[in-house]
Amino acid sequence: MVHVAVYADENYFDDGYILLGGYVASVDEWIKIVPPWNSILAEHPAVPYFSNHGFKSQKWCTENGIQLTDMPLLLEKRKKLAHLISTSGVLFAAQTRMWRSHFEEQILSRLLARKNPRYALLRDPYYFCYVRLIAVLLYHLPRINEGLPEQERLAPLDVFVDDNGKLAKRASELFHDIKEAADPARRVLMGTAASLDDTQTVPLQCADLYVAQWREFYSTGATTDALQLLTAQPFRPPFFSVGLEWTREKLKEFADGLLDLPENHWLR
Repeated sequence: MVHVAVYADENYFDDGYILLGGYVASVDEWIKIVPPWNSILAEHPAVPYFSNHGFKSQKWCTENGIQLTDMPLLLEKRKKLAHLISTSGVLFAAQTRMWRSHFEEQILSRLLARKNPRYALLRDPYYFCYVRLIAVLLYHLPRINEGLPEQERLAPLDVFVDDNGKLAKRASELFHDIKEAADPARRVLMGTAASLDDTQTVPLQCADLYVAQWREFYSTGATTDALQLLTAQPFRPPFFSVGLEWTREKLKEFADGLLDLPENHWLR
């Protein structure tokens, strides 16, 4: 079995579109990508870490000692980082996404009406996307494993997200609650979970690059140079990008089926 990890970052679009996603790779592959990633960051103009938002922010650049005249060079640095990801050994990408307005209409308003404390965390769109990302990964992993030799099958899966405060910490704690209550076939697929500092964690910076390019695509329809590089090489079969857009109809179906299910059933 191959120990794998998904590193995922969130992106709340200005127009109300929400996306949580990133890459799945073996633990060994994540270790391998760190030195070349840091080497690219160290090239002129040197930056301490990758931040898609920061690369376009004069304030961030000034705070990190980057001349404003050098900001166009950061776009080339971003392309090099995207090329590194596309030619690395990452196995596949994963994401879950939705319109916040659809979530508030189909999930939030109905859960608030029930006033059930059991659903408190589910009322946050970040938490909802986090649990649904785990669900889609646990759905696809057995199907991917069917196409792999036994010694190359993926398990366990660790889940790491950006440390954005109490919500990410609580979501990671719930991962362990769900694991404890899961059936044996699902439990063996689940490793550990934690929230980490993205400024110190290269795989989370990879996730930041990934979700930011898809943000641009879903928000404006534009395909950035970095996104072209990220999608230029198809994933090696049996691997493929996994994910789900939570349309209004899917959210309604989910809410209709909740009834009084406990938290550990939300992975259905």
